[in-house]
Amino acid sequence: MRPLAATLLKVHTLHAAARQVAAVCALLVPGAGALGEGPASQVGTTLRMRAGHLATVYLLLAGALIDYARTQQEKELAEPLLAALVDSRLLGHISRLVLLMRPTSPGAPPAPQLSIMQTQILREYCTVLLQLGGLAELLGRNTVASGRTVVGPCGQRAMLLLCGSALSAADGQPCGLPLGPLLSTPATLTTAVGYTCVSGDLLCYCLAELRQQTEVAGPSLSPRAILRLALRAMALAGAAARAGAGALVDFSGGQNIIDVSWAGGRRKGTQAFRQLLEPQEVESAGRQAMEVLASAAKRWPHAWDAEAGQAWAPLLTGILHFLEATVAAKPDERLLKCVGDLAELLHVARRPLSGGEGEPPVLVSNPALLPRAMTAAARGGLLPLLETMLRCTCSRPTGPEVHVARLFLVAGRNGFATLLAHSPPRQAASFLRTLAKLLRTLPPGALLGTEALTAATLAVMALTATVQIADCALTCLGSPQEEPAEPPGGPEHHAPLFVMALAVLQLLPEIARLAFGATQQLRLRGEPGSGGGSGDGAKRGRGGQTLADLLYPGAGLVERAVAIAGANAMTHAAGVHVDATCSALCLPFLVEECEAVPLLGTALDAALRERTGEQQPTRHTVTLAGSCLAVCQHYPHLVRGRGCGADGGSGEPKRDGDRQPTAAPAAAEAWSTEALRLVATRLGDTRPLLRRSLEEAVEVLEQSGGHVPVHASWSLDNMKALAVGAEALAALRAEAAELLPVCANPACASLEGDSEADVRLQQCARCRRVSYCCRECQMAHWRAGHKAECKT
Repeated sequence: MRPLAATLLKVHTLHAAARQVAAVCALLVPGAGALGEGPASQVGTTLRMRAGHLATVYLLLAGALIDYARTQQEKELAEPLLAALVDSRLLGHISRLVLLMRPTSPGAPPAPQLSIMQTQILREYCTVLLQLGGLAELLGRNTVASGRTVVGPCGQRAMLLLCGSALSAADGQPCGLPLGPLLSTPATLTTAVGYTCVSGDLLCYCLAELRQQTEVAGPSLSPRAILRLALRAMALAGAAARAGAGALVDFSGGQNIIDVSWAGGRRKGTQAFRQLLEPQEVESAGRQAMEVLASAAKRWPHAWDAEAGQAWAPLLTGILHFLEATVAAKPDERLLKCVGDLAELLHVARRPLSGGEGEPPVLVSNPALLPRAMTAAARGGLLPLLETMLRCTCSRPTGPEVHVARLFLVAGRNGFATLLAHSPPRQAASFLRTLAKLLRTLPPGALLGTEALTAATLAVMALTATVQIADCALTCLGSPQEEPAEPPGGPEHHAPLFVMALAVLQLLPEIARLAFGATQQLRLRGEPGSGGGSGDGAKRGRGGQTLADLLYPGAGLVERAVAIAGANAMTHAAGVHVDATCSALCLPFLVEECEAVPLLGTALDAALRERTGEQQPTRHTVTLAGSCLAVCQHYPHLVRGRGCGADGGSGEPKRDGDRQPTAAPAAAEAWSTEALRLVATRLGDTRPLLRRSLEEAVEVLEQSGGHVPVHASWSLDNMKALAVGAEALAALRAEAAELLPVCANPACASLEGDSEADVRLQQCARCRRVSYCCRECQMAHWRAGHKAECKT
């Protein structure tokens, strides 16, 4: 075999074969003469058949030579063989012949034997391309680059044309050409699955060429055409994955009807395909399609923005089905990286709105001024899609939805929060309620790393997203921007500040509950480590984090919120107007629903244990001092650990227009006056007014006796300021309820359905003043106190 192969290369057999194929192609080109005209012409058909036989023989010869050199590790033969294939352009001429197998003149349809011959040539062609990869590896060269060099420009363009034609044969959509180059797609009837499958090898080589088009200087196809082909290939891979899992529901009209529902049936849908992919070829095709899509979107972001509005839903559907079928225990990192690239494009587009370090994001009320990527995400329903993924993560903590959602939710500073703020208010409100319910399902141990690994993975994603959203919301509410004159409403109107206020209203009580529950667990274990400190008593949790690190996000957010609410109260007391939406972040809400008093007490304990020798106060010290001062001024009886008043309220006078009172805060342990003085001392001379006010508040707290004297600042103006905040909170709740009615059970954690916006509520048949999402919530609320309210 070795002498024969050497002789064939020496006499330039491959070059002679290439010249013969090129001569036939010249005759078959439209307008070349009688031999190339007339699709029903016997002469034209005969010429094409003979040329096809010759091309098949040449491909078999080239394949045999490549296979021998590869299996025998004949590098001395492999080098001249690869050079001969490049110089002769044999594969490029054969690819041209494949395209010319279809007659172009009008008339009768092509002869059936031409279709069979074209399919045979393509199969051998793909076989040689596969063998070329092994030959390149033998010589230590890049397989993709070597393959493109061998087929040449003509073969590269042929692959692009064949890609559209193959996908058209599979999904029935137009291929983008007046006539498809394929007479019939190379396909097989897979008896194991019972449906016809398109050639996976052909599709993969076409996708490989598409991938290269995203890197060359002058691509042969337009960017949007490349994106559309990649999206179609991804949809095909996802549907084939579902069909392989037994989701083929019907076959009618020559089409396979595939059930493409996902998220446990929350998102329902079907797709029709004439041909699919064999199960063993799904992984390769899906991954390549996703790589093409990510690469093209990164190179041409404006083209992706134009397509994304219609692409997000089918793309994420195909990705989830692909991951479901190909991932047993570990997610496909290459595919997830591609999804992450698309998510990163979205975050890159919103960066102009992120603001500088320590500054709030820029809130844009006019949708026309938003970046195109964010507008496309809203138009494509990306937020409801992510909400559906969140709703099914509780029952499927190891499903692919967790991994895909994490890539969008856990972004850089103000990443996902900026997108959320500029989403339609109803979509944003629905997402926030779903996230809040997901937090309700998490036990406090999720913060401490004491739960199972799957629960911990879900907890990290949910908590990280919550902290980022709440942090961005507090930054916006602490630095309010001018709101538009018209009220938020309408499906196209965006009200970012209103959405940020809803985020605080929905998420802060839940993360405060988790933080407070975690501090209680630490106390029981003898490890009081919550707050901002990292003292000697803080132990290590998962990932090398201290327990203080794990707890600080929740407690720190409450500290910041109390400081902002206290500043708002002082501003109202001084007679200065504060935006009504920002005023909803008020002390009554934080004290009654966000465990502000016990969390601040724990933070003081942590500060007392630290006793660092810092000369300059940190940002956390200033925030802690301001929040403690606000609570001391307005809720001294709670700070002394005396809990609620005798009437069960919070000790404040009742005001007209207030919402229904929530459960009063439980009696908390008395704050450490020593810790308060330490915090005041750390302020030094940089914040003299704050230090002096906090020291005065400590002196009040240290007074003995059963009655806590009223602080000097507790005046009628302060009470009016709290009343303004409570009224703004009630107005915000009413507006949120009008925008999206909610289940009356405050402990509702039902995640059925695909979205909160689509949950059907049933009114209480007796009073018809409240509604519930399910019978269980109605019974729970009845036992929790609605029984007495309903009778009245």
